[in-house]
Amino acid sequence: MAARMTSPTLLFFRALRIPVGGGLRAGLILALATWAPVVAQPLAPVASGGNTSPPPVAVSAPAPPLVLESKYFEVAGPDYTSVQAVMDMTPRLQTLLARYFAWPDLPARPIQIQLVPAAQAGFAAAFQARPEPDGHGLALVRWNADTKFSDVCLALSAAALESSVAWNNSPPAAKKVPDWLKIAFGIELEVALRPALEDALAEDATRLSALSLRQIMTARGPYGDSLPVLEVNAYWLQRFLDETSPADSIAPLMQHLAAGDNPASTLRAAFPGQFPDPATLELWWSVGYRDIVARHVQPVAAMGQTRALLDQLETIVVEVSGGDQRLTLDQAWAARASPRVKSALQDCMDQARPALVRANPVYYNALLSLTACFDAILRGSESAYYKAAANYVADRAKAEAIEAQVRTALGETNG
Repeated sequence: MAARMTSPTLLFFRALRIPVGGGLRAGLILALATWAPVVAQPLAPVASGGNTSPPPVAVSAPAPPLVLESKYFEVAGPDYTSVQAVMDMTPRLQTLLARYFAWPDLPARPIQIQLVPAAQAGFAAAFQARPEPDGHGLALVRWNADTKFSDVCLALSAAALESSVAWNNSPPAAKKVPDWLKIAFGIELEVALRPALEDALAEDATRLSALSLRQIMTARGPYGDSLPVLEVNAYWLQRFLDETSPADSIAPLMQHLAAGDNPASTLRAAFPGQFPDPATLELWWSVGYRDIVARHVQPVAAMGQTRALLDQLETIVVEVSGGDQRLTLDQAWAARASPRVKSALQDCMDQARPALVRANPVYYNALLSLTACFDAILRGSESAYYKAAANYVADRAKAEAIEAQVRTALGETNG
């Protein structure tokens, strides 16, 4: 069952749309960029028929960004809550990367993450990341209410990996960090902060195309609709390498791959004598991919587990003044315009969707119709809501009747 988000960082991001699974993420663009906030310029006088234009109109410049800095990261943004939320994510990322890459005792410059208000951003992508000439990592995140948690994770990963490669190799090497590795560690950060996401990634891997090692390791953006496939493959490739490599060779392997060394040669060196030709190497990954995904696909939930999830989800918990207010579906529909209700409903959606893949078949239709209720309320569709609500009542009653019959036949008295 997907757990509710409880950490300070995740509570802050509850108001954002945080999709589960590769198919719902926004496109990733890793490109050169500089942050040049748009500042309106005063109007200049214009001569016309001996007359001058009205005096210049004073336009105030945007307020300077708030900046928080740790030993390795510097986060700048429009307000303290936003900056602190992103800063809270950085220690987890450092821990993940420190398994493979050495971090200096005192870096010359911290890794920079800039949360650029959408109105001032000079780029349309969700984020842009690129190393500066000295190899220093920099990521610009387009910041507004639509910013996705997954995009923040990817931006942090890209900037941190580029800095790490520059620290451990040379500044020019930072530009050679492959896209797949930035994506893999970005998703790993998201999984570390939202563990239930790994279940969805395993399920995604069973329905999305499997890519060859060459396709993954040489991928270059922009990706468009192909990004979800690369995300899932990149994440499981990194996990596969981590689980199959000898303990004393995984860090050097990751360091060589991150520095842009030839992937095939690097893998042959890490696993001496195992891959006499490219076909053998690809077969090794193909079999390994299916194996690691199969080991992480969750079994089907028991009837009682899915029923308990329905009990939990059909009561929408809304945070009000530091406390919890519990709403029924009809009450949530009546209060659908409330930002707090929308946030709570999105939280329910984020739990229900990945749970569908392992819901007990007896209660599957009930969970599906309950998810449709949440979706209809979020969209504000009255006809869709009442249809989904009626379906939920009927589906749940039918499921409970079947469960009772099964338990009676098995001589059980409770779930």
